[in-house]
Amino acid sequence: MPRVQKDRQRRTQAPRPVPPDKICQVIPTAGELSCPLRGYGDSPARLCSAHRDQHTKLYLAYKAFSQETERLGELVEAEPDWQDNAHWTKDKVDAAIATREQYIRALDAELGGREAHRSRFIAEQDDGHAQWLRRLQDKRSNSCDVLEQLRKCRDMLIQEAIRAEDKAQRMLLRRRETESQIEAYWNSIRQAQEQRAAIRKQEERARLEAEAVQRKEREAARRKEEIARFQAQQAENARRVEEERVRKAAQQAAETERSRQARLAIQQQEAYRSALTRPPPANVAPPPPPTNTRQPILAVQPASYYSRSATDVEAQRPRREDESSNSDVFCNALVVLMVGAFALYALVRWVG
Repeated sequence: MPRVQKDRQRRTQAPRPVPPDKICQVIPTAGELSCPLRGYGDSPARLCSAHRDQHTKLYLAYKAFSQETERLGELVEAEPDWQDNAHWTKDKVDAAIATREQYIRALDAELGGREAHRSRFIAEQDDGHAQWLRRLQDKRSNSCDVLEQLRKCRDMLIQEAIRAEDKAQRMLLRRRETESQIEAYWNSIRQAQEQRAAIRKQEERARLEAEAVQRKEREAARRKEEIARFQAQQAENARRVEEERVRKAAQQAAETERSRQARLAIQQQEAYRSALTRPPPANVAPPPPPTNTRQPILAVQPASYYSRSATDVEAQRPRREDESSNSDVFCNALVVLMVGAFALYALVRWVG
């Protein structure tokens, strides 16, 4: 018969009664009925599938707690001897307290897990398991005593730290008072030095101001002297330029007069020759020859003649318009050039 048909017939048939020696041996809790399902195996008891899974979960749980307990127990065993005060430091004691607390919690978890497993699946506890539980309880009791001592030690350290901090605060206050007194002393000395420095600075400023005033006065006097020399030099240059212009005007006037007289002599000679070449009228006598055919020699003029102004010279002699304009332009240009050169020289000396 195929297996599918067998399973179908098994489901349709009424369940067979389980013999008492094959029933699940799980220990019921308060108010719980015994499990009516068939049990399998015999370690630690005959259990059904559901309670077998529960047994496995509780077993693995307290085994995990046991491993954590062993790890923390190694840390506890590695702790120093707390009877020696040299090991009493705040950090070490805090670390030991934290380790002991974790160790005690792990022991409680392992004891609780083992008790839950025993009360559910083990009706009669063997001696080995009982000794293991007693050893765990002893470790817990010992750890609780050590934890209490460590907490007292921590309180003592905290009190000592508080007293030390108070002492340090008092010392700090005294040191700050001393430092404030020393600072006040040095501040007074510094203020006195600053006052003396300010006085010296004021005196130095007054001295510099007085020297600046004197320097400005000397500079003003020097500028006045330079301006006076410049004005005198300008006046001298103007006088020399005017004398030179007058001298040149006199020379030009003399040359002009000499040229005019020469032209007049030439004109007279030409007129005489032309008169000789023309036939004279019958009743007119020929003109006499010129008595003075030579160029007149101008006499040397006195010094007052050359010192005359340009207005007097120009008024005494006729001048052509082009000659007067050329002379005026040349003289004015010469005067402007000399005055500009002297002004530039004075400016360079004043700036330097």
